[in-house]
Amino acid sequence: PMISLKEQLDWLNGLFPQEAIAYGRKVSQGERQEYFHKLWSSDQDQNSLLQDHLQSILKADHLFGGVQRGALTDQGRAWIRYGEPDHIENKGNMGGRYRRWQIWRYQHLAMNLTFLDDHGLGMYRLIETGFSED
Repeated sequence: PMISLKEQLDWLNGLFPQEAIAYGRKVSQGERQEYFHKLWSSDQDQNSLLQDHLQSILKADHLFGGVQRGALTDQGRAWIRYGEPDHIENKGNMGGRYRRWQIWRYQHLAMNLTFLDDHGLGMYRLIETGFSED
């Protein structure tokens, strides 16, 4: 399926100034290619960071996609914001029914994220963020 202009511009929230995104909503279909080219080539340092960010979004879509875009899942958002965890601990079948947990450990941030797949379907949601004094 084709990605709408609105979706493309929504993905840029937080990456570019709101004025630049608002202007993009007004350009004609014939001007869109030039608009995106100018937007992405405006600042080489920013451009590199933005490309890295978009690569993280694509990776999250690939790793955590299913019923919805992977980048919109709790795990996908964590992947985009913090990067790949240093260690992932998997736990399962606790509490008398098939439930799975993943604990993502970020040693450089002294942070752990705990995700729960309550129904065993691979749809993890963030249930706890913990910090250590290490």
